[in-house]
Amino acid sequence: CPQMSQNFPQTSPNVPKMSPIVPKMSPIVPQAELGQLRAALGEEQRLRELHEAEGHALRQELKDVRDGQRILEKKGSAALKDLRRQLQLERRRGERLQERLQELLVPSRGRSGQGRPRNFGEGSPEIWGGEPRNLGR
Repeated sequence: CPQMSQNFPQTSPNVPKMSPIVPKMSPIVPQAELGQLRAALGEEQRLRELHEAEGHALRQELKDVRDGQRILEKKGSAALKDLRRQLQLERRRGERLQERLQELLVPSRGRSGQGRPRNFGEGSPEIWGGEPRNLGR
């Protein structure tokens, strides 16, 4: 685009030119101070390694705890599923027992021949045995 280069010059006359970066010469450090700095650097590296190892151990522990939680959740889910299944089976069993009890308590016409339950009252010979009362009068 020739027009853009005419509107915006490549360099501005007010901006100074950059010179290449030249590292400054460090002052001479005495041997004792250099030894102290090396010892401090070694200590910092040792602490860094210690912290990294501790971080790794904590991350591994967190992973193990999460895995343990997942396992417990699966076991709990399986146990809950089994308990629900058992509850359903017990409900069905209870319903069958209730039906059987109803059959025993309410005799059908075919069994009694009368269609109503027998009266086993106070004067009934079936209960007391012997002679019936007030039959001879």
